Amino acid sequence: VQGLCRMRVDTNLQDVAVRRAAALGRLIVTPSTRSADAVPGVHYRLMATDADMQFAEIHDVFSLSSIVARGYSRCGICNGDEWCTLEPSEVYGQVPQSVSEVETEFYQCGKCRQIFWNGEKYTNTMDSLRAVVQECPRNSNGSPDAL
Repeated sequence: VQGLCRMRVDTNLQDVAVRRAAALGRLIVTPSTRSADAVPGVHYRLMATDADMQFAEIHDVFSLSSIVARGYSRCGICNGDEWCTLEPSEVYGQVPQSVSEVETEFYQCGKCRQIFWNGEKYTNTMDSLRAVVQECPRNSNGSPDAL
């Protein structure tokens, strides 16, 4: 916590967000080493400490293979999951011209209206997530090794 405070991260706001998530019945995923009583609501404590291994752990524990394989996405801005498909003519002036000249399909979040496209950044991110899942160490019965 001290390290976060030095970086000017308001840990009180984080605690409020966690309590709010618990009140809404959401699952809280945390790397916290706090006791179970210190984390409100239903939670899953990550065993892995490395970010890639944490993703692999979440992928396996919550059976997310089909979601990763399909490239399913939530909005990185507002966490919305409703999407509208747009054509280049519909995003003119809202995305860089160089992008609208190359990309043929765009996606707009139905909640915050942010526009996304399957460009290089998206492709690289999805490729790296798939690679992490493929490289995750597994034991003889196909389950991930204990982390």
